[in-house]
Amino acid sequence: MLRRFCVLLWLSLLANPTIYGKVDNVPFDGTGKSFIASHQVALEEVEKELQSIESFSGPRTIENTLIPFRQTVQKFSNAYYEAYLFANAHPDKSIRDKAFAAVQRFAKMESERFLLNPKLFQALNSLDPKEIKQNTELSNQLADLLREYRRAGIDKGAVFLDNLQKLDAKINKTASEFSKNLTEDVRVIYVRPESLEGLPKDYIENRRQKNGLIKITSNYPDTRPVSKYAKSPAVRRQVYLLGRQRGFPKNVEPLKALLELRREKANMLGYKSWAHYSTETKMSGSPQKVIQFLDDVKKLSYDTAMKDYNLLLAEKRRDFPSAKNLAVYDSAYYENLYKKECLIWMGKS
Repeated sequence: MLRRFCVLLWLSLLANPTIYGKVDNVPFDGTGKSFIASHQVALEEVEKELQSIESFSGPRTIENTLIPFRQTVQKFSNAYYEAYLFANAHPDKSIRDKAFAAVQRFAKMESERFLLNPKLFQALNSLDPKEIKQNTELSNQLADLLREYRRAGIDKGAVFLDNLQKLDAKINKTASEFSKNLTEDVRVIYVRPESLEGLPKDYIENRRQKNGLIKITSNYPDTRPVSKYAKSPAVRRQVYLLGRQRGFPKNVEPLKALLELRREKANMLGYKSWAHYSTETKMSGSPQKVIQFLDDVKKLSYDTAMKDYNLLLAEKRRDFPSAKNLAVYDSAYYENLYKKECLIWMGKS
């Protein structure tokens, strides 16, 4: 949901800061308390600043339009990303829930007051061309920004924009639901300590339960060490599946809905598919070129990839002489062993 807003950030983050002036960063608070207390204030301040930009009368210049726009975008994006971070990473569920609600409000403002706002588009589109052309980088960035506004349907009339905003609201809600389901679905298994041979002692002891079993969750700090160091293939497989099954089956329907909503939006904007809409302004330019690129990479890398695969398979056959293949949960473990052996060999040489 944040990708569309990155277009608006080009102007504020990539351009010369001497043109735009200095904007102070929002202080970060790891507890989340300051965010919960201040995010509504941020929304209100952004709304007030947008209204000021929209209502300005007189010739549009960098000083009276672009600098205020940059400052407003900066304030909005700081608050938005903080909410997104807390919604997906904060350990306190009550704060995550409030942050998810805040993300919905930010997403609504992003759609209605930034990307699908005819008044804001007109303000930016009315900047003095002579002033803008004095800076090639600035001119190119503004052209990209205005192009993105038009791709979003800004010039298709009030009724169209209203329908598009409603569709955006559904997309944002569904995307947040998917993200929340993934964040909240922390899975757990309990294994005997002897089955974790190869793992550091502190990893095992920090997860030991009162009954002596070791608690492993689907969170990355738990799963990554197992994939690299656990000697038992059964444990590596179990933990690999633990992480890969997060969000299933709860996220099946949100994912289907999100794909359909994106297709609907692309069609509304005159594109065959979301892939056609998304790739149009990227280096590839089309889904066909992306597919061709991936096919080319596959052909060019196949021989080298197979060489690496066979090296790791040879490592596995030291433990299991009859092994015929390398499972996906084997790769990190045997790659780690191979690197260690290379370092030992280099040290001896």
